[in-house]
Amino acid sequence: MFRLQLRIVVSVILLIGVTCPHAFGEGKSGFSTDVAEFAVKFRDEVSFYTTLGVFVLPGEKVIFSAVGGKESREHSTYHFNSIAGRIRQISSKTWEWTAPSQTDLYHATIRNIQSGETITLNIFVMVPYDRLKGESLNGYRIGKYLDIPLKGLSIYKKPRGFIEVTEENENSPVSPHFTLKQFLCKQQGGYPKYLVLKERLVLKLELILEAVNDAGYSCNTFHIMSGYRTPYYNKLIGNVKYSRHVWGGATGVRTRLRAVPCGASAPRRERAPVLDGRATCRPAD
Repeated sequence: MFRLQLRIVVSVILLIGVTCPHAFGEGKSGFSTDVAEFAVKFRDEVSFYTTLGVFVLPGEKVIFSAVGGKESREHSTYHFNSIAGRIRQISSKTWEWTAPSQTDLYHATIRNIQSGETITLNIFVMVPYDRLKGESLNGYRIGKYLDIPLKGLSIYKKPRGFIEVTEENENSPVSPHFTLKQFLCKQQGGYPKYLVLKERLVLKLELILEAVNDAGYSCNTFHIMSGYRTPYYNKLIGNVKYSRHVWGGATGVRTRLRAVPCGASAPRRERAPVLDGRATCRPAD
């Protein structure tokens, strides 16, 4: 149902015309969803994509499970591998992974032994929020997050941490068709840069990208006009104080005429009809 809703709404967006970094025409030429026949589950997320970015804190324990798959492979065996961190097997399809204490990018894989299918996890160990020095982190201006969340909503709590982005890791995939660099704040500054990004936002962008290709437009990724915004930059450009961009839960996808925002704040959300080139999100429970 969620995929159907996205396809209906994206077909409306395409009346405006989506701008892709690559030339686009009719048909699904060359586009692959890059999904496996099983999924990985962690926290409240479930993903079938063969590449997935995961954002954790130093020393954090994360439970990963292999779920789904064809009924004929219900009893398949899986292997979790990572050269960093500690792995504790809980069951034949579930593992507890403890993140290293060092901020960095680490790789893990979950492989179906019978089919050989593999899901690669690009796990970014973040810099904890409390390492901010005033309004900066290692010389990069972040700004100030409010102490009290808007209306007490958890989506407006201070971020748990910041993804450290370097020249070496900025092109790392966070999903099959999106990279870390695409979501960076537009403010000036050298490396390292810092980023807040929700895994769910990336998963939703992948669904929308698939719907765009299903509608007959060849597009390998979107040009993200606006991803994360630091509180400092958000204030500098005069945007609203509680923009979801500041919490890594929204992005602006460029179209031929104007921007189409995409939010990721609720467990399940649908995109509402496009009005004046802007689409809002509402719960679809």
